[in-house]
Order: sequence, then structure tokens, then C-alpha cells
Amino acid sequence: MCGLWLTIAGWSTCAAFAASGSRATPSPSPTPAPSPPVIEFLAVSDRELVNRNEQVEVSIIISNKSDKAVQLLDVSVAGKNPSAQDAPFAGNLAINSELKPFTSDSRNLTITATKHAPFTQNKLLLMLRYSWNAGTQPVTSMQSATITLTVQRPFEDEAKGFPGGTAAFLYFLLPIIPALLSYQLVERYRKGEGWRLPTFSSDQIVPAFFLAVVLSFVILAVGKRKGGIDYSNWKVFASVLGISLGVGAFIPFVKLLIDIYKNRTWGFKGNEGGAEYLRKVLLSPWTTPKFEWVTGKIGRVTWKGLLLEQPSGAKVLGATVQIFPGEGMDDEGWNRVKGELFDGEVVRDRQRLVDMVKARQLSVEVYQPIERGSEALPEFVAVGQVKGFQQSDIEVRNLFRPLT
Repeated sequence: MCGLWLTIAGWSTCAAFAASGSRATPSPSPTPAPSPPVIEFLAVSDRELVNRNEQVEVSIIISNKSDKAVQLLDVSVAGKNPSAQDAPFAGNLAINSELKPFTSDSRNLTITATKHAPFTQNKLLLMLRYSWNAGTQPVTSMQSATITLTVQRPFEDEAKGFPGGTAAFLYFLLPIIPALLSYQLVERYRKGEGWRLPTFSSDQIVPAFFLAVVLSFVILAVGKRKGGIDYSNWKVFASVLGISLGVGAFIPFVKLLIDIYKNRTWGFKGNEGGAEYLRKVLLSPWTTPKFEWVTGKIGRVTWKGLLLEQPSGAKVLGATVQIFPGEGMDDEGWNRVKGELFDGEVVRDRQRLVDMVKARQLSVEVYQPIERGSEALPEFVAVGQVKGFQQSDIEVRNLFRPLT
């Protein structure tokens, strides 16, 4: 019994000494982590609309809302490296100054919309870099802010009054519009309407839109480009306008050259000689097997003559003619020529007849002249005077006087 009490007393004494020892040497507490500074970063641009190759001024405000000083480093546009050639936006501001506790700093950042900036609304992320001391170690941190910039196409405001209402639609039709206008300009001149100013109306939007779609596919197929034509480049803009004007004027210009050739070859002139008059009447592509002697009025004056046609479709009046033997042709030769060239009042060989008149083997004179009121005109053909001729009567008549 005495031994049990001694054992309990020993355990109690050891526990007491252990407890007193633990209170005498407490364990150390962990070192608290440094708290980062509180930085507020605000950015406001002076406008939201910008063109390519234009600059925007962005006002930035940096506030230090903590009791720690920070070193402001720089502000830049996040994303693709602004120094890259295809970067859509470029802008960087080096600060390198200390921002003391509970103070603010304001700066201006210039951002440039490059020629690669997309024509749309862009949200730009601006990044502020600053450094601070975390104990003995410097730490670099970043703070962000966003601004919105909409890159608009040139002539955006002017396009509002254009069919379609937007510059994007105008740019889509731009390669086609000059072609349509130049086509109208040259075509109207070719038709004798003068140099009238062409127009582009809403009726032409559908064909122009279709041609623009076809042209866009051609550009993508030939040039293998992902984007459209860069009209902000004045050289590209001028090239597109020039090519479009040339393409549009090409067809009517070729038709104009053909008309000039036809008019010089087959067109009647007021001072036409007998040989030329006969050649154009008999050999022109617009000649008819039967000739019509017509009566009509120009104003109040009555006109009579053979109804002839210019290559342009304009009507003129001509005279009937008489064929005579040329100098040195005897009766036997004349009778032989008449039998070879004529079958009654019908010409068998028009080309040979014209050649013999040009060679002066035969001669031609006015037989029944053009009549203007009671006046008989000595010319073979009347051209400018009969503009506005209103036909009222037709009589089939031979070009030649019956040969005897």
C-alpha cells in the first residue's frame, strides 16, 4: 500500500515539473506576410470615334490608397506588341516616378490607330506596371483599365445620304460606281446626248450590288487576301477609282471608235459628192432593196426626198439620180454597160457601178432633187437640216431614173 502511494506521488511530481517547463519556454509565432498597396487606375479617352492613322489622347489617373510608396513604371496597350508592323493600336507611356502614399498622379497617353486597326468597335486594355517593396524584395505588379474606340471608315458621314446609308456599303460598291458612271458618260456622248453629268440612282443598286459581289470574289481568288481593299491608303483609293473608270468606259469607248469608223465610212455629209453618195446609198450595211420617197414636215415646212439612214440610226433625205456615160464612152459601150449593170430599174452589180462612177467611166447627177417647200435643193443629201423630220406619206420609188 505504501508502494502504490509512492508511485502516484512520483508521477504527479513529474507532471508538475513538465507543465512548469512548458510554460517557461513558449514556441515563436509566424512572421505576417506583407500586404500589397491599393492602387486605383482610371482611363478616359477624349473621343470614341477615330479614323485609321489618327491619334487619341487618353487621360489616366493613378491613385495610391495605401500607406506604402510605389514606383510607377509605365502604361501600355495590352495585346499584340505595339511595335509590331501589323499591330492595330500603338501607345506607350514611360513614367518612372514615385507615387507617395495617399496621393494621385495624372498623365496623358497617346494611342494611335494604325492602318491595321479593324473597322469596328474595339475594347482596349491598358496595363499599368508599378513596383513596391515586399519586405526586402522588390515586387512588380500590374493594374488594368479599359477604353472603347470605334474605328470608322473615311466618308462615314458623307455616306449617310447615299443609298445604303453606311460607309461599309459605299466601300462595297465603290469599285462599281465609277465604272457605271463612266459608262453612262461615254455612252451618252456616243449617242449624241453630249457630256451630260451621269447619275447613280437606287434603281442601279441591285446590278451594282451583284457586280460588287462578283468583284469581291475575284479579288479574294486572285489576290488571296483575307481582308478587303484598304481604301484608307490614298494610292489604293486612286488606283481603284482609275481602274474602275477605265473598265466602265472601255466598252462604250470601243463602240464610240466603231461608230466613228462607221460614220467616216458610211455616214452621209451635207456636201456629199455624187460618187460618194452613190457608194453609201448602194453599199452601206443599212441600205434597203427598195427606196421610199417620203413626205413630211419640219415645223411648218414640208420636205420631200428619199428616206435614208445614218449608221447611228438618224434619218436623212436624199435625191434620186441619173446615170450618164462618161467621157469617151460611145453608144455601143454605153449600151453594153447598161445591159451588164441594170435589169430594167434594178442594179445587177452595185459594186461595179460604184467603181465605174469613181473611175469616171460613168457620171451621176441629181435627177429628182430634195424638196424644201417649193425650193429644190441642189445637194445629193440633206443631213442637219432635217433633224426633227415628221414623216406623213410614203411612196416606193427607184433610186435611178429609168435608163433609155
